[in-house]
Order: sequence, then C-alpha cells, then structure tokens
Amino acid sequence: MGLRRGGSDRSTSEVTFLGFDNMTSSRLCRLMRSGARAEELAENAGFPLHIPKEVPITLLPIGEELGLLGEEIDPKGVYLK
Repeated sequence: MGLRRGGSDRSTSEVTFLGFDNMTSSRLCRLMRSGARAEELAENAGFPLHIPKEVPITLLPIGEELGLLGEEIDPKGVYLK
C-alpha cells in the first residue's frame, strides 16, 4: 500500500487526530471540534492515551469552506464522503 515504517503514524476521526510513536504509544494531537473533552476521550479510548498539557482545536469547515471542498477540491467525492 506504499506505507513506510510499517504503517500509519496518524489516525483521525470526527472528534480526534491521534499520533502514534514509540515514546508515548498513542497521543492526542488535536481535537477536531470545540466542546470535546480530552479527559472524556481518554476514559473511553479503550487504550492508554497520552494527553499533552495543551491540545489545539481544529474547527470543522462550514459554509464557503464546505462548498470549496465539495465543488472545487473533491467534486467526485474520492476523498470526502
């Protein structure tokens, strides 16, 4: 599949962006929406999750951004479904 180093070192969901490495095993890199609580995510992860002191939040695209994504960037829905 063209992956290097044995696999992916990042994973994303509707709520989180996780990173994986040998030092912390898994760590929360970014919250993908405001209102999500890092502590609650760690409690429900099902695996040990390292949470840094400050976790940035990425707001989901809205309005014009969604239009650009669907009409200009990925009009065939190859990446965004």
